[in-house]
Amino acid sequence: MKERKREETASRRAAPAGGENGGNTKEEKSFRVALSMFSLEAAQGHLQWKVTDLVRKSQVSRTLIYRYLGRNKGEIFSNAFRCFIERFYGLSSTGRRMSLPDVIETSRALMETHPEAVIFYQKWRANGSPLRKEFMKIEERFQKRLRRLFPDKAAEDIVVLHAVIHGLVTAPFLTASQARHGCERLLKPATARGE
Repeated sequence: MKERKREETASRRAAPAGGENGGNTKEEKSFRVALSMFSLEAAQGHLQWKVTDLVRKSQVSRTLIYRYLGRNKGEIFSNAFRCFIERFYGLSSTGRRMSLPDVIETSRALMETHPEAVIFYQKWRANGSPLRKEFMKIEERFQKRLRRLFPDKAAEDIVVLHAVIHGLVTAPFLTASQARHGCERLLKPATARGE
C-alpha cells in the first residue's frame, strides 16, 4: 500500500497538473508542450513537426506557445527541452527542490509515460550532436548538486554516481520500489541528511 501511494505521488509530480490536459499555469502549459514536442520529435524527426501539430497535440494555443516558449521552432524546441529536462533532473525553475529519491521516482514516472525521451537523450547526447552542449549544461547542474551532497567525493566519483542514478531512472527491468531502494542504499549519506 505504501509503495502504491509513493508511485502515485511520483506520477502526479511527473504529469502536468490539472488532470489529463494539464493545468493552467505557465509552467504546466510549457511542460505539456514539452511532452508533446518530444512525442513529435520521436515520430517525425528533429524539427520536422509544425507548430500547428504542437498546438493540436498539446492543446495549448499558438499564442501561448509563442509567448511562453519562443517565436520560432528553434526557440520553442530549446525552451521546451529545458522545461522538460529541468523537471526530469528535479531542477525546476519554481525553486522547489526535491529529494534525490523523489527525483528518481518522478523521472522514472516520466520515462514510463514518455519512453521516447530516453531514446531522444541517447540519440542527441552523442558527440557531434547540436544538442550535446545543452545536455552537458544540465548534467553539470545536476552534478553540481551531487557535489554539494557528497563534498568528499572526487569529480570522477560524482560522474559515476550520476551514471548510476541515470540507470536507476531508465532501467526498464527495475520496479519503482527497487529503484527507490537502490537510491536509498547508494545515496545513504545524502538521504540521511534529508536530500
